Amino acid sequence: MLSHLFETTVYWAAFYLLYRLFLQKETFFKPNRFYLLGTFLLGALVPFFEVATYIPTENPFEVWLPIIQILPEQTGQIIEAETSNTIAWSTILIGIYLLGVLFSYSRFLLGLSKIKGLINRGEKANLSGFSVIKTAEIKTPFSFLGNLFWSSHLDHLAQAEKQQILLHESAHIKQLHSIDVMIFEVAAILLWWNPMVYAYKHSIREVHEFLADDYVIRQSNKQQYGHLLIGQSKTFANHLVGKNSLALANHFFHSQLKKRIMMMTKKKSNKQAILKYFLLLPLVSILVFACEKTAVNEFSDYEKTLVKEAAAENDSGEEFVTDTVITFNPETYEEKIQIVKSSVYKMVEQMPRFSGCEDETGGIDAIEKCAQKKLLEHIYSNIKYPETVRNEGIEGTSVVSFIVGSYGNVFDAKVLRSVHPDCDAEVLRIVEAMPPWIAGEQDGKKVNVRFNLPVKFKLSGGSAVISADKNSSKKR
Repeated sequence: MLSHLFETTVYWAAFYLLYRLFLQKETFFKPNRFYLLGTFLLGALVPFFEVATYIPTENPFEVWLPIIQILPEQTGQIIEAETSNTIAWSTILIGIYLLGVLFSYSRFLLGLSKIKGLINRGEKANLSGFSVIKTAEIKTPFSFLGNLFWSSHLDHLAQAEKQQILLHESAHIKQLHSIDVMIFEVAAILLWWNPMVYAYKHSIREVHEFLADDYVIRQSNKQQYGHLLIGQSKTFANHLVGKNSLALANHFFHSQLKKRIMMMTKKKSNKQAILKYFLLLPLVSILVFACEKTAVNEFSDYEKTLVKEAAAENDSGEEFVTDTVITFNPETYEEKIQIVKSSVYKMVEQMPRFSGCEDETGGIDAIEKCAQKKLLEHIYSNIKYPETVRNEGIEGTSVVSFIVGSYGNVFDAKVLRSVHPDCDAEVLRIVEAMPPWIAGEQDGKKVNVRFNLPVKFKLSGGSAVISADKNSSKKR
């Protein structure tokens, strides 16, 4: 999940930078609104999808478990200690995150309750398909969803000025700006720590005001409207922020007055400038696919050589195993012995997994992660660095192959790559001591699947580290 959040932030930062560099100063307010909304949603969703691109290695039809690194200092308590520290830190971080969510959600509910209170206590009237709520509790007019909140303190204004304010707020209502606001408010609750959410939120608010101002000046005098904005913003300057300003609402006297006036008086962008949006589409696509995860196997040069050599030396083509099946007929008292030949697969639709996670919740990904952790625990809690090998200063990677049978049994363990007989024997011992796995399946039938397990014996100092490949669950 943390990786998804990081990727989302990177996407948002890239998309937002494009907006600030190329689109922010244009007077195409509707395209800018949809660009901000679209890229915000795109950045939030794309990290959860993988591009179906698979770049094979030299031997793409082998299943390789993560490389396990064994140090002389290895003990059975390492995994438990690491897990304990991880849980402690994760608990603290989760607690801080939840406190932030609770605080943000409380502010959100408080804003809704204030708006509901104004609706209940105000004088209601219908105007052009939406409700007008007149109240003396507010100083500045604003809109939210289908409600326009009018301040009694503005009754002294001339009719033309009142009409311009009504036009501005009605634009927010008709163009459904409150929906945008709600999207970013919910995002700010869940991702209260993410600065990109607030950057997007600020810009979408700004675009909303440009759209509403443009709606007014198309139907009334631009100069008169500008004077109204300047005059009233001075009068109500103290009410633009603080307790009288609701985060969920679209306020008429918005604090970004200078930008609004500049956009109102700015010469409209020429038609050629709209090409920027079409040129940015392929750039956005490139950003998405360039940063997207692919099912690519990434190995070091050493690991590539190890895979290639071990596979080439031991690949005998299609593989089979034979089982002796004994059947007994109680009527005839005859015993029948059959030799059954079955295939050994290198990859199947549902891969075998280490047992012990059958009750794990959270979906298949959580079960697979749990199974891999159980496998690592089994290896680290039982394996030892052979003393004779350590005394001789020998290190290297021993590769052992084994089959997980259709009954989950582990058998036919053999060495593909040898470092030292004692190292090989130690890895074989660990493999043969494995409990039954959950068998793999192909076409709905349980089948035999061969795995390759590389174990690296290393003499350098330091604490033991699990150096598992990030793509260990991928088919290699």
